[in-house]
Amino acid sequence: MKKLLILTLALILTLSLLTACGGKNNGNNSTNPPTSQGNNETPGDNGNNGETGTGEASITPVSGWEKDENALYPIYSCKKEDGLGATITLNPPQRFPSDITGDKQYVEYILTSLKESFPDATFSDITQITVNGMEAYEYTMDSGIVVRTIYVCKDNKGYSIGCSYFGSDYDAVKDDFQNMLDSYTLKLG
Repeated sequence: MKKLLILTLALILTLSLLTACGGKNNGNNSTNPPTSQGNNETPGDNGNNGETGTGEASITPVSGWEKDENALYPIYSCKKEDGLGATITLNPPQRFPSDITGDKQYVEYILTSLKESFPDATFSDITQITVNGMEAYEYTMDSGIVVRTIYVCKDNKGYSIGCSYFGSDYDAVKDDFQNMLDSYTLKLG
C-alpha cells in the first residue's frame, strides 16, 4: 500500500509538471523548449472556442487491474499482488504550443521541460513506436519510480499514456502494460 501511495504521488507530480511545463527560450539554443505553453484541455474541451469535437482515449484493462472511479481521468492500478506498485494513466489531451510544428518536436519540448524539472532523473531517448496502428513516441524517466510515457499526437494535440512502476516491479507488469497499450483507441470527434 505504501508503494502505491508513493507511486501515485510521484505520478501526480509528474502529470502536474506535464500540464504546467514551461521553459526558457533565450533564442540561442534550439534545444530549449519554446516560450509558449501548451493549453490544458479537460474532457469535452476541444480548444475550438466552443465548437464540437473532442478526443476520447481508452484502453481495455487486463485482469488484475482496477480503474480509480474517483480520478479526474482514467487511472488504472495493478491489484494482482499486495504491495505491487504500478499504474497506467490516460492523461487529458494537451494542445501544442503555437511554435511547435510537429509531433516529435512536441514530445522533445515536453522531455526537455521534464529534464529541467528533474535534473537527477535518468531519461531515455525518444523512440518512435506504433500503438494499435497509430504512430507514437515514447521515452522513459527513472527517478526511483519509472514512468514510461507514450504520446499519440493528432490534430496538434498530444495524448499521453503514462505507465508507472517501481523498477523492481517491471517484470511483473510489462506484459500487462503492452496488452493495454495494444488496446489503446483514440476517437476524435
